[in-house]
Amino acid sequence: MADAVSQCHAGGHGRFLRNLRIDFASAFHQSPFWSYQAYQKVRLQYAHSLIGPLWVTLTMAIQLIALTFLFTGLSGADLSVVAPWIAIGVIAWTFFSNSLNEAASVLLSNRGYFMEAETSIAGFVISILIKNTIIAAHHLILFAGLVVWFRLWPDTNWLWLLASIPVFFLTTASLALILAILTPRFRDLRPLTGNLLMVGFFLTPVMWRPQSLIKNEFIATFNPLTHLLAIVREPLLGHPPDQLAWVMAICLCLLSTGLAIFLLGAVRHRVTLWV
Repeated sequence: MADAVSQCHAGGHGRFLRNLRIDFASAFHQSPFWSYQAYQKVRLQYAHSLIGPLWVTLTMAIQLIALTFLFTGLSGADLSVVAPWIAIGVIAWTFFSNSLNEAASVLLSNRGYFMEAETSIAGFVISILIKNTIIAAHHLILFAGLVVWFRLWPDTNWLWLLASIPVFFLTTASLALILAILTPRFRDLRPLTGNLLMVGFFLTPVMWRPQSLIKNEFIATFNPLTHLLAIVREPLLGHPPDQLAWVMAICLCLLSTGLAIFLLGAVRHRVTLWV
């Protein structure tokens, strides 16, 4: 009996590692395909338009101008404070929320391809991240303009980005992978993800500043996404992220990464049955 139990545990452990090895190996060997797929999605989205992907930048510019003047009027803060704050927040949140929304439907929308070929769940997530990185690069043109206009020249605080950007990116990737795995099994996660991100947009200081809260400060303090944004935004504004922001952001990153790896190893072989 003891031998049977130990063999069962050994078999489960072996399958867990095999699932991880197969998925990550497939993602690596098919990396040109994921990059090409991401590029094609961006290109085809704006095919036959006059300015192509620059529509991404124009649309974001209109949104940022409107939001900046709205919150400048509401808070009375200086334009040089509000404009960079909103620009960085909206660009980072757009990358984060689009990645999660797309991950929640990526396997279902690619059901045929996933069923017919040996492919990688992580690879689909990588393609989403590459696509949204390309779009974010277009958006960064606007932030570069703000840097020049308001003279927010890079200083030593920008070195924090060497650590904060990987944490932000890995957290986004892990959460996206979790959704990509679980959504085929629990279909309600698709609309739930969209609704939670919409609520999260208002409860996270994407546009508003935490110090502007008169009461209910816990909305910002205990929201992990507040701190995930802070470790990216504060260095760009010339300030080092505080210790709480780093602790919360790293904890979120470790938890999401651990859960994503666990799910990928534990249930990858079942996902084809769910889609």
